[in-house]
Amino acid sequence: MAFKAYSASSASRGDISSGCSAFRDSISCSASLGGAGSAAARAAVIALSRLFDAQSLALEGAQAIELFDRSFALVGVLASGSRDSRLLMGTAEVRESVEHAAVYAVLDATNRWAVAHKPR
Repeated sequence: MAFKAYSASSASRGDISSGCSAFRDSISCSASLGGAGSAAARAAVIALSRLFDAQSLALEGAQAIELFDRSFALVGVLASGSRDSRLLMGTAEVRESVEHAAVYAVLDATNRWAVAHKPR
């Protein structure tokens, strides 16, 4: 079986790079979710930490971002195990409140991790 090499034309590369620039220009970040949003995210992480006694979870950070003309909560949760640690990222659109979005973002970040580490 023979494979042919694919070579993108310079025009298509230009289209892709201009699309990436437009995407990058559409994102704006603020420093944090604010006191109430960060507190809600921290409370969600503490509740999950208590549920998963053997694992250690910590809120690494929480930010509000504007993307595609919408507001999102973005959180990082550090999951430390006996051998390694992982940064789990989660997002949620701000619909009801920043606090709700922060909690949903924590749940989004820890969803797959929680399934793999569920209490026995």
